[in-house]
Amino acid sequence: MDCTSNRTAARDLELVIARNKSALDWSVPYAHRRTIYNKGADEMAGSCRLPNVGGMEHTFLTHIIEHYADLAEYTVFLSCNLGRLSHVMVEDFVRKDVSFVADCLTTFCLHQGKALDGQGFLVHPEIQLTGRITPMRRAELPFSQWFDQVVGQGPHTGLRMNGLGPALLYSHRGHFGVRRSSIIEKPRSYYTGLRTWLEGHSNREEQQYIQYSWAYIFSSPNGKSYRVGSAFRDVGDVELADFTQAAQGEFPSDSEDWKQAS
Repeated sequence: MDCTSNRTAARDLELVIARNKSALDWSVPYAHRRTIYNKGADEMAGSCRLPNVGGMEHTFLTHIIEHYADLAEYTVFLSCNLGRLSHVMVEDFVRKDVSFVADCLTTFCLHQGKALDGQGFLVHPEIQLTGRITPMRRAELPFSQWFDQVVGQGPHTGLRMNGLGPALLYSHRGHFGVRRSSIIEKPRSYYTGLRTWLEGHSNREEQQYIQYSWAYIFSSPNGKSYRVGSAFRDVGDVELADFTQAAQGEFPSDSEDWKQAS
């Protein structure tokens, strides 16, 4: 797959948008910074066509794998549905003082029976399992076991779900911004292996596993923190708390404006 011709030339700040069928009018002001991957039934000029498997998590991993040697200094990964949200804007996903910013970054209590069942699988609403279009394909491994096996790999040894404390820090909408330096702390082969969990089906439970784990995939368990509202939280020191919904962002003052000059 070669999407180079349809990729933005911006390498300081890049928007990677996973599209299925929603309109992208909201992203037009950022057209000079956006790279669009299309899994919808219709064709879209200026986009890169991907097979409809693995959801937006597959799309984001594909971008990292294909452009690992030429990633932007900061990449914002978004779904096509961002335009429907009133509480957050594109600019909210970049901060100079942190390496990872996510929308609706909140806590997932691992000790609640409503979160994980007795075997360690996620507990889903019935609508998620039956699917409005495509029923969910259940995961091969329980979430707890998958997390320890997959997220705990690589240079960050010792990261285990049973060592995270009472809660997991996750973004349930899956929109986030991340620095290149945080991505390349793990080798390209790691992301290639991660993507194999998403192949062969358009609605795999592992998509949610990965969405729940982005903060840990891109962060050291003892180092980097990221901003949610006005509070910092480290991935190794998560407390149950009330997190504000939108990450507070700012324009990068030492770079050109995000939006195309009119």
